[in-house]
Amino acid sequence: MINGQGCIRSEERRTLTMFFFKSYTKVPKQGGRVYGGGGLVEVEGSVVWGGREGGVYMFNETNSIWNETAEGDEYGARLAVFGGRLARVGGYKNSVYSKGVMKLRGGRWSLMPDMLIGCTGSCVLCVSGGVMVVMGGGVDEGRQLDDVQVFDGETQTWHRGPSLPQLCWAMSAVVHGDLVFVMGGHGMDRAVWCADIHDLTTTPTHDTQQSIWRRLPDVPHEYSSVCVVQGVLLALGGLDGLKKTSAIHAFHHYDQNWELVAHLPFACYSVDTLSLSGGGLLVVDGDSQQVLKITVEGK
Repeated sequence: MINGQGCIRSEERRTLTMFFFKSYTKVPKQGGRVYGGGGLVEVEGSVVWGGREGGVYMFNETNSIWNETAEGDEYGARLAVFGGRLARVGGYKNSVYSKGVMKLRGGRWSLMPDMLIGCTGSCVLCVSGGVMVVMGGGVDEGRQLDDVQVFDGETQTWHRGPSLPQLCWAMSAVVHGDLVFVMGGHGMDRAVWCADIHDLTTTPTHDTQQSIWRRLPDVPHEYSSVCVVQGVLLALGGLDGLKKTSAIHAFHHYDQNWELVAHLPFACYSVDTLSLSGGGLLVVDGDSQQVLKITVEGK
């Protein structure tokens, strides 16, 4: 629950004590959030990666290789899992910013209802109850959006949600409990915002438009990536000025501050993260194409 000061209530300070890293086979193409597209998702127990130019690759754990499972030709389309199936949202092709949303069925893409606004580099969340949330993105001449578009799977319709507090493109977001946390990307600087997911997916009134977002203390670096491990909010990597960093910072709700808790094996920014169903966190740096699995012990 968010309190009146925009903080997260916590009865205790949780600590992550040890981080363990395991390198995986590199992804075959550059892509992901650092380029405003692609992404990292898990479908029916398999890890799927989206390349910079639209290709979709599935990781074969037996052979430790990435196999192309579906073609794509839209730059900046984002991957998501909706209704148990892989989905592709938005993108850019032939000087057009796409409103298209497609779902993969039997190895082929089938159309879903179009978004209200075409864009590339949006942030896509799929939440319980058959709801898809598309936040921010970019359009012509580098213009960034603060729009929130919400798709209701039951009615098969889109509506606008309360706008983001800042214009942004290729940001990072995670849902934890009833809250969504947003940081990183172009336009966010070091800001960290949170909102109740129910408020975010509800058609806004004047009051909710102004009040749903609460700002947390700024993250130490720009272009960090947000994730949750064992109930602790983490910020991975980022830019320290113009220099990439390997820092992992944890947010302590009780003290309301960020603490340096570990370092990644490589410096990076705007990485994609995925909490695996079998445990652990997968991290892909879409620039260097490195893949890392992180497991954590805590107390």
